[in-house]
Formats: sequence, C-alpha cells, structure tokens
Amino acid sequence: MSAEQDKSFLVIGGADGMGNWLVRRVFGQVSGINRITLLDVRPVDQIPNARWLSEFGQLPNPIDGIQVDYSVSPDRLIHGWRPIATNSTPPESRLPLSEYDIVMLGVPADQISTAVANIFPQLKRSVWILDICSVKQKPIEIMHQQAPEGASIIGTHPLFGPAVPDLIGQRMVMVETPSTNSDHFNWLTQLYRDRGALIVQAAPDEHDYYMQFVQGLTHFSFFLFGEVLRRAMYRGFNFDRSFDFMTPPYAAVAGFLGRIISANPRVYAQIQADPTMLPIRDLLVESARSLVSSFRDSDETGIILAIEGITGPFQERGVAKGISLSASFVAANQAYFRLLQERKVEERLTVVQVVDPIDTGRERVYHAGRLIDFDGESLVLRERTSFIDGKLIIVYGQESQRGAERLLRKFGMGLPKGKEIRIHHKRARVLSDPETDLWRRLNLLHHVSDIPVITEVPTRLEGLIRNIPLLCPDVVSLATRTVEEARWLQRYGLTNQILHLTVYGDRNMAEVQAQVIQLLSVSGLKLHQEVNS
Repeated sequence: MSAEQDKSFLVIGGADGMGNWLVRRVFGQVSGINRITLLDVRPVDQIPNARWLSEFGQLPNPIDGIQVDYSVSPDRLIHGWRPIATNSTPPESRLPLSEYDIVMLGVPADQISTAVANIFPQLKRSVWILDICSVKQKPIEIMHQQAPEGASIIGTHPLFGPAVPDLIGQRMVMVETPSTNSDHFNWLTQLYRDRGALIVQAAPDEHDYYMQFVQGLTHFSFFLFGEVLRRAMYRGFNFDRSFDFMTPPYAAVAGFLGRIISANPRVYAQIQADPTMLPIRDLLVESARSLVSSFRDSDETGIILAIEGITGPFQERGVAKGISLSASFVAANQAYFRLLQERKVEERLTVVQVVDPIDTGRERVYHAGRLIDFDGESLVLRERTSFIDGKLIIVYGQESQRGAERLLRKFGMGLPKGKEIRIHHKRARVLSDPETDLWRRLNLLHHVSDIPVITEVPTRLEGLIRNIPLLCPDVVSLATRTVEEARWLQRYGLTNQILHLTVYGDRNMAEVQAQVIQLLSVSGLKLHQEVNS
C-alpha cells in the first residue's frame, strides 16, 4: 500500500481523548483519508462525545462510529453503528474491520491487551497500525503479538494533551519497530511536521526511560506541590489569592498544577501505577529528606554550598536549554500583555475568544470591540454591536463608526449603545492580527457596491482585481460580470463590465470606493459617470 492512496482509518478508543483530538485536528482534514471510524465501548450515541459534534460537522471527511463490547466473543463484538455528521456525504453502512487500511490504538493502558486481542485478529495482513500510548515497550510488544502477519507497526506518543489548539510547536515522538514500513513512517512523520509538530525519534526503551522522569516525576512533583498547598489551606492559604503575588516560577508551577487538577485523574494514575515509577518516587522522597536535613542543619553559607552541590553536576548545555525555555515562558506572558497595551493605546479592534480552560469542547463565544482597560486579573472590552441577518455591525473607533452609520441607515437604525465586558485572562484568548482579519471577513455585515467599467482589454481588469485587495487592504473581494445589454459594444472592441466591490463593514465605504475608482482610472479604464452603491 503506497502512502498516496486513499485510506480507511479506524480509531480504537475514538469517543474522546487524544485519538479523538487527532481525528478532529489532523486526520479528519487529510485528503488521502476517505473514511474515518471511531470505535469505542461507549454507547453509540455518545461516539463521539457530544461536546465535539459541532467541530466534527466542519470536517471534510466522512466519519462514522462503532460501539463494541470486549467482554463477548469476536463475532458479537459490534453493538451499534451510526454515521456522524460532517461536511461530507455520510457513510451508508458499516465497514468490516478487515477492510481498514490504518488502525490507531488510543485506549487507556489497562485496556490495551483486551482491545488488541479482540480487534487485531480481524484486521487484514497489510494493515498499518500506530498507537498513541504514553509508554512504548509494552504496547509495541502486545501489538506485535496480536497483529496479523505483514502489518506495519509504528509507535507514537503526543507529548501534549487535547487542550492545545493545534500541532504547532508540539512534540511528537515517533518510534520505529522491527515491522515498520519506512514509507508509512515517512508519510506520517511528514504529515505531523507539515502541521508544525516537532518530531522526536527514539527507541522504545529510551522513550520509556525518559518518560519516567519527564512525565512520572514531573506529575508526582506537582501532586506533592498540590498536597503542600492543600495542607496549607488549613493555615489560611488561599490558592486564588496567591496569584496576586505570583512570580514567574510560581506562575509556571501553579499554572501546571491547575492543569493537572482539572484533568482526568485516570491518565495520571496509569502513569503512577507503572511499577517502574516506584524507585523514581522513592528517589524523590529520599532527595527531599536529605535536602531538608541539609538546609535545617546549615547556616546561609552551608545552604549555598548545598545548592551549588545540586547545580554543579548539570551540564552547561542542559542548563542553557532550561533557561531558554523558562525565558520563552516569561516572554510569552509579557508578549500577551504587550499586545493588550498596543491594542488599548491604538484603539484597534480586539476580538476575544472566551474559552473554558477545563471544558475545552464548549462552543466558542467571541466578544469584539475596543480594549479600554486590563490588569493582572482581567481585561475590559467596550462592545458596541448590532446584528442584522446574522451578521455583525461593530463600532470601535471613528472610522468604524462612519462605516456602521452608513450600514445602519439602510435599515432605519441608529448606532448601538455600548456595554463593558470584563473577561478573566484565564478564559480569554485574544485573536492575533491575521485571526482578527479572518474573523472580520466571516462575521461582519459588509458594504457592497457595483462600479460599471468600460474596457478595451478585459484581461487588464482581471489583473487589477487580483492587485486591488493588496493595494487596498480594506477591500474584502472584487468580482466582475459582463453587462449582457451592452454586448453591442464588442463590435467597437469594448466590453461593459460591472465590478462588484465588497468592503469590510467596519470601514468607510465612500473612502475605500474612491480609492478603488482612482486605481481604475489611472489604469486607463473608463467608468460611467454615475456609480451605483
């Protein structure tokens, strides 16, 4: 099977979690995949989780769901099927498991053996199998034991959770196995890389060794930090109030503690339940006791020596990388507030997506207007909007006010009254400039105008249509149509065309239209004296 052929894709454990995320954000948008099936033990009407239905509805690939019951014999495995609404023609019937080209294993670690034993014997010999488990040696061993002969097996591990919006800047571990088809491996690696992922290649044992520290020790350290704060609450400590006094290191630790608190504890429990974590946790406890004793029995000079004893063995390259990552974290936080300051001073349109940091699947809510204030806790938007036919008329500055007045007059309406919206930073995602422009394009009620043009060379007008939006960024689009009643002009080598102009609804239509007409005139095109608008 070549990597370019259309493929059918089966996701074991696809109702929620990372398997579901990869379908929504990656595989559900790949042109080389012609069908995706989410297979899970949940009731079929809960595949996928209802929170994702609106996002699935925008995907271009056909998707369906299968409910299974691993406790019964393989011939009675399937308990339900249904098509899932996407932006494509839905599947008409269930596909036999033996016809899937790619299978992704995304079940919890304690379900791998059962899922594999029931599903893999039904797969075809040429199937391509990948897993997304947080450990690699055991799952790869199980997959090789149960996979049909000739299967191509690849280990992967997304080093991030489903709360991230996309793959950009996220690390993806890729693990080759003795049965890995190199074409499949390269295709998948390039797919992730093209979407901005940082690829890390590793052997299964190397991956699992470092995960004991990178995941297991880190999570346990956060649990320990959280346990200390929990006990401190009985002494008057308030977690929410502590953020008013936070330093960058505290913000990092407390922030990630918040992520762990809000996540499914089962994910972390499976990592901590691995027997290989016992010596790691013992090492942490032993180190803590030693450090407590050293600090307790020493003066300041002795504590300095103890700290230097800790820092000494670390290589300069590793320390430099750690400092760089810390600086990036601080810089990102500063950049956010710098962006707010610029928007406030320049009175630019600010669009804020209100997010739920715990339930990321909730429907997106946007607020747009002029940023009038912000502090360490929240930002305040001055929002002046009206809705007409499902589209938005918005006021946030003098020019946008002139644009809004022109649109509203057509509907016999006046300018909307404003209201102040306060949004907590942890629930706010401020759209970047390109995202804001796209939001304006999709959501605003725009100005439209028809400009009659007479030209000897229609291709010249076509060239201008491509260039005018670059010269006039307030233009949304231009299109032309030939005036049928004026075809008699063709006997004189002329063409009468209508230039359909669309201008952003928050701009001044008269000024933008004048700019476009001037560009047409200096290009040698003839315009009718009267311009319809």
